[in-house]
Amino acid sequence: MQTPWFLDHLGLTTTADAADIKRAYAARLKQIDQATDIAGFMRLREAYAAATAWSRQANEDMIAEHAPVSVASTPSPSTAAPVSDLPLPDPRAPMNVATQAFQELEQRLGKHEAPNIVISEQLAGLQGEHLQATAIFEAMLIDGLATMRLPQRLAIFGTARDQMGWDDIVHVQQMGARGQWIRSVQQEEIFWKRTADATGCHDLFDRLGGVPTLDRTDLTPSHFSRDATLRWPDMQQLLQQYPHYLALRVERSALAAWEQAYAALPPRDKAMAESFSNLPSPAAYRQTAPARGRTNVGGRMGAVIGLVVMLNLFNHAFNSESRTPERSASTPAASAPLVSRPAFTLPEHVSITPGNCERIEGVVHEPDWAPPLDPTQLHRLRDATLSCLRSGRWPHWRIADPQLAKLGIQT
Repeated sequence: MQTPWFLDHLGLTTTADAADIKRAYAARLKQIDQATDIAGFMRLREAYAAATAWSRQANEDMIAEHAPVSVASTPSPSTAAPVSDLPLPDPRAPMNVATQAFQELEQRLGKHEAPNIVISEQLAGLQGEHLQATAIFEAMLIDGLATMRLPQRLAIFGTARDQMGWDDIVHVQQMGARGQWIRSVQQEEIFWKRTADATGCHDLFDRLGGVPTLDRTDLTPSHFSRDATLRWPDMQQLLQQYPHYLALRVERSALAAWEQAYAALPPRDKAMAESFSNLPSPAAYRQTAPARGRTNVGGRMGAVIGLVVMLNLFNHAFNSESRTPERSASTPAASAPLVSRPAFTLPEHVSITPGNCERIEGVVHEPDWAPPLDPTQLHRLRDATLSCLRSGRWPHWRIADPQLAKLGIQT
């Protein structure tokens, strides 16, 4: 006979009675920290309640089976007295109160109520309860955010940060692993915004070629255009760099739809998208490039420079009476100030030739250059620049130029 899961969870067999269940529950309860292992405590509670109900039913069946046929006979105390039921956990216990509050929060958020109002009212309802109820509710809220179980997660995180003091370093450190998750979200959010500012865009999602809003649960592969689908490798890199922060901003179903759309692309398109996404950064190139040997030519260079200076002095002394011929009025000036500059645009497909790379390099490294505001032009320029870097058609002495950071190329 197979042992029921609840008895197995308590370490008991089918011969256990109510007293055995109570002792096993008490022993397992001492091994669990209710403040940190919420899931383990809830599982133990479920096993205890199921085992208690099973024991009660088994006891009733046993009494009915051994009851005397004669109604007038009086049962002996040993057979008539039922095994005392173990009292169910107190409904006002901190764990029960926090669980009920969290379930109500899930229901209200599912109805698209404002997170700031819902969380405020739930916290107000917990004020008259045990202090541990609020701590357990907070732990459940963090778990719901980290596992992407709750809707409107970004708004919930912002509200909880303000109302639960998640900016308080001491409070966050006291929460252990959950506090570390909060710190990871906050740090990744800071880096996300800094990178967006460096690339001249409001949000890094603006660089993904018109991708639909990823916090929707109704997205299908048909919602992603070809340009957006080709950005899936870039999204994979963002998920690796900002895993905790993006857990608040995207839905699993949206990512699955995007991945399906990418899987349906021709192999040639996928190879091109992956080659652009997997290009090494200039910093990585400098680390892997072989060290250049240096030759001590200081003495010879100094002699050459000195000789050139002396020749220029003699030439100036002997030709001091010479005059520079006047430029005729019809001759245009050698150089004129640049009054206006046409917008730099790239076609959809750019050939990575030395001439094109030199042209792109001249534009990107101009002192007053700014990235294009058009997201499509920004993506094309970034891809072309990365291709020139990969093919070795970019000057080595300009790889560390901060201008490349405006395109999202970390140096």
